[in-house]
Amino acid sequence: MPSRPPPTIVISFIVLGRPGPIDPPCRYPGGRRGLPFVCDPRPPVSHGRTSVANHTINPPMKRTSCNTSRGLTLIELMVTLAVLAILAVIVVPGYQTMVSTNRQAAGINALSAQLSAARSEALKRGHRVTVCSSTDGATCNGGTAWEGGWIAFTDLNGSATIDGTDVLINAADALATGQTLTAQFATNGAVLQFHANGTLRGGNDSGTFVLCGEATDANRLLRARSLIVNPMGRVSIGRDNSGNNVVEDIAGNDVACP
Repeated sequence: MPSRPPPTIVISFIVLGRPGPIDPPCRYPGGRRGLPFVCDPRPPVSHGRTSVANHTINPPMKRTSCNTSRGLTLIELMVTLAVLAILAVIVVPGYQTMVSTNRQAAGINALSAQLSAARSEALKRGHRVTVCSSTDGATCNGGTAWEGGWIAFTDLNGSATIDGTDVLINAADALATGQTLTAQFATNGAVLQFHANGTLRGGNDSGTFVLCGEATDANRLLRARSLIVNPMGRVSIGRDNSGNNVVEDIAGNDVACP
């Protein structure tokens, strides 16, 4: 019986105090034990790493600084604050003026819409509809100052009060604080009555509503709004026909703020 050759033994050297793998890599042929080792002559494959004496050494990591942000200097901060202050001086007054103008326009438009609606109700129902100043949304207060609100209701007996079968048509809230709305009519600016034919007190009355802004506004009169109601009960926004930036009343005169 032939003698079996002694197995080949490969010893791995210790480098840098750490054991390394068998180099070159050896294996049993066909995966069967008992046969001589067969060593692979191919060099070990390096995947982006450096192999030194059977040891794999990772490349050194690139050190980056975490402190890359910086704050504002004192001069930069002062310049920023100065720019903000200048913008505030320029923008804030213009914004306040725009808000005040829009509030006045909204108030006069709301009154115009409700007076037109009251006239339409009188024509539709075939009897008198009354509009008056009111601070509680239920009764007439009898004053010519309408900034506290107003109401419109059917008024069968013409008493200028809600009684009997009278029906409340609508009620308006008070205007913005500081605004004034004054009724300047030939007879009684506290109460407007639209007859069944749409005329204002049978065609014997007419007048102007004047809406002004806050008393502290230096251009209060220039931003005033007027609403004209003619004897036929038709409503129109007052205009500046003279070109002096002040709207006019039903007689063509410049309005005045109280």
